[in-house]
Amino acid sequence: MLEGDIGDHTFLDNTSIATAGTFVQVDVPRNYNETITLGNDPVTGDEMYPHRSVKLTYQVDCGTGTNAMTGWKFFEGNFGNGEVVWADRMWGKQSFSAAGDDETRAVVTSTCGTKSALR
Repeated sequence: MLEGDIGDHTFLDNTSIATAGTFVQVDVPRNYNETITLGNDPVTGDEMYPHRSVKLTYQVDCGTGTNAMTGWKFFEGNFGNGEVVWADRMWGKQSFSAAGDDETRAVVTSTCGTKSALR
């Protein structure tokens, strides 16, 4: 389990690690202790995308130690249970960057590490 600034618990789904061209793709599920949102609609005031868990998909370039978020899926319940609240993916050329926080550094390290490579 990874613990980062965002979310109550973040995991690395090592069963999702797969080669995607010259990159490695991995899913990173997060659980939250309470329902979180992406703010409120400015017209209606309704909460936007209330969710208890999210699955982020990253592509990692192990040669450069960079990563790009390529997709996400927000779930009504914890551990990816319940209705999908919002799902999308990045379109066009991916923007790879150095890991800027503890969570993404752990994603790169765990995905590219020797133990992951031997799975």
